[in-house]
Amino acid sequence: MLLKRVNRFSTIFLIYMELLLIGCASAQQSHVCAIFVSFFFSKKMEQIKYTNTVQAPPGLQGHSAVIYNDEMFVFGGLVNSVVPRQRNYTNKLYKFNFTLLTWSEVAYKCTLQSTPLQQIANRHCHTATLVKNQEASTTKMLVFGGSNTE
Repeated sequence: MLLKRVNRFSTIFLIYMELLLIGCASAQQSHVCAIFVSFFFSKKMEQIKYTNTVQAPPGLQGHSAVIYNDEMFVFGGLVNSVVPRQRNYTNKLYKFNFTLLTWSEVAYKCTLQSTPLQQIANRHCHTATLVKNQEASTTKMLVFGGSNTE
């Protein structure tokens, strides 16, 4: 079954009775981020094929993801390594465009007033959500928690 390959530390969304599974990790230590959609009524699962594998995120575990308009943003995680027991955590932000079926890496800036950092520290096993500021007409991705150690 296809789902068994990507169900470890993945992200799941429920959108209009379709299950969207962002399986950036697998038991086989996949090195490519995979996106699957499961159709509840037909009980089928299909992999979304994207056009640019070069800019796709690597295989990730413990990442977070949010969907905004027709784009999905995937942040951080533990990068699957070909070297046993090597732990490489990332703080990269990737964007997937559902209309164009393309990935791109996104430059970002940490906007917390209490920190001089420009980027969030490398991490995995965190959570993310969208926060909308009605007055400023802006929407930001809030990343909270996580770890960059065992």
